[in-house]
Amino acid sequence: MEKYRLYSDLHWGQASSILENIDPHNNDVFLGDIFDIKNTAKKDIPSQLAQQNVFRRRCYLIGAFYIIGNHDLIKDPYNTTQLNIKRGNVLFTHGHLICWDEAKVQEWANKKPDGVGFFRRITLAVQQFVPRGIWKPSDIEIKRAIQLAKSYGCDTIVFGHTHTDKVVDFTIENIRIVNVPRGKTEIEL
Repeated sequence: MEKYRLYSDLHWGQASSILENIDPHNNDVFLGDIFDIKNTAKKDIPSQLAQQNVFRRRCYLIGAFYIIGNHDLIKDPYNTTQLNIKRGNVLFTHGHLICWDEAKVQEWANKKPDGVGFFRRITLAVQQFVPRGIWKPSDIEIKRAIQLAKSYGCDTIVFGHTHTDKVVDFTIENIRIVNVPRGKTEIEL
């Protein structure tokens, strides 16, 4: 078993101090939606994209993993785009591939960052502090998680995306399914 620091769904939407707040290491996995390009003010999109690319490049160079989430909306200048990362028998993914059908995944993949207004950003900021409850997977989500893990030859799949209030960890069909909450989670896998 290895110890990992997982970061999920931080949704930084303004040009932020992420580069000062997090110093990535090689057992860090950024599970997507670290930045929130989709909900960034239009005027901040270029600086946010630049900052995101710098951070992703830094992760890539030191061996940390940055997985693309549905709010990242990036076109990858460094060819490091990854939706799923396998490490040993563990598959890391953002989670939208598990929770959404293919049509919704494709819809989000084709979105362009066009900016949002002030009131939408305020609403989103307030929503960050509202408890979401514990993720209760549907049968189809469990099936997608198991299929995805098996397609990579893994016996564990780890993801975020759901904004669950605590780690949800269970095993079905010999596949360990781990859904982590927003923020930082330290875990042995």
